[in-house]
Amino acid sequence: MDGVDQMLGMTDPYFQERFRHMRGNGLLDLEVRQGKAPGGFLEFLPATQNAFIFCNFSPSFFALIALIHEMGHAVNAYLQYESGEGIQEHHLRAEVLGRIPINL
Repeated sequence: MDGVDQMLGMTDPYFQERFRHMRGNGLLDLEVRQGKAPGGFLEFLPATQNAFIFCNFSPSFFALIALIHEMGHAVNAYLQYESGEGIQEHHLRAEVLGRIPINL
């Protein structure tokens, strides 16, 4: 996780700050456990204005990409919370549409 922290800091200090906040406050569930569902996702926590990442993080390239992808959603959520806008319904629709593969 230290490598991810460092990489996010080189990308943008805000990304690193949010990752550290999430890591320090138990908002990352990354351990692989027997019976844990596969994949990864981000959940918005409006009551605390936080984001929570759930993912099976194994030491692989694809797991790293999944974590970075979910951190992008987390940063977006925090920016919306900080703007006072909150997570509105239209943003949730955009999140869902963004996950649908489009075949042309």
